[in-house]
Amino acid sequence: MILLALTLLGQGTMATAGDGPKPELIGNMGAAFAPENYPPAALRVREEGLVVADLTIDAHGLVVGCKILESASTALDEQTCRIVMSRADLFRAAKDKRGKAMIGHYALRVRWSLPGGDTKFHEVARSGSTMSELTVDADGRVSDCRVYTMPGHNVIPDIPCPPSVAGLQKAVMEHSGSRTPPRFHYMGFTDRIFDDGSVINDEVPEGAVVLQRYRVDFAIDATGRAVDCRVSISLSGGGVPHGPTRCEAGIAFVKDQNMPKSGYDQVQWVYQILPPSP
Repeated sequence: MILLALTLLGQGTMATAGDGPKPELIGNMGAAFAPENYPPAALRVREEGLVVADLTIDAHGLVVGCKILESASTALDEQTCRIVMSRADLFRAAKDKRGKAMIGHYALRVRWSLPGGDTKFHEVARSGSTMSELTVDADGRVSDCRVYTMPGHNVIPDIPCPPSVAGLQKAVMEHSGSRTPPRFHYMGFTDRIFDDGSVINDEVPEGAVVLQRYRVDFAIDATGRAVDCRVSISLSGGGVPHGPTRCEAGIAFVKDQNMPKSGYDQVQWVYQILPPSP
């Protein structure tokens, strides 16, 4: 989910490994390593650092091997491999001179950084909303990255831009019918609703086009974990997959006597085509 990529904790910078044809990164690595994917075990003991891994990508573009070349910790190493091996939307297979798909290698560097030194990984089960936005130039450069809490447009400071938005750029290009990558403004809205909480971000800004809209209902077990996530997509454009659910991310909520038994996330991605850069 691009919204979460804007608050990225593990910023991935990519490099190739070995000789021969290389797999192509086509997915959003920033979304894959979004904040809620920070392993709880590493948060508890304040682990952070750089993980370097040699990925083996098969002829279908799937990560079938993950060899750690530089370790940060067991929890961070394992989470790095778990994330890339659980997703089928990150890579396009390498091709030989005849254009036939083949096995290839990709060197992945992910720097895991604790969020402001805060090691809390439990969230208060309270209704709320966030909005994120960024600008993507035709050459893929990302700028003007901001995240707000709603209502009130309160800015969350020091939000880094994601290292790659290739998947989002491709989706906007396909959805808009552009023959070449356009320059565009992106906005992502996420409402987290419990009990009788109401949706805040329900209107599409004037001049914007909805790329994807979906909802994730979840139950909360006795330990505070989000379980039994159910995704319902009301609008999906450009073949963009929804981001990791709370169940997939292992999100836990603070346990108290008023903790609800269920909730849902409502997510909406929109974009607006911009004039070329002057």
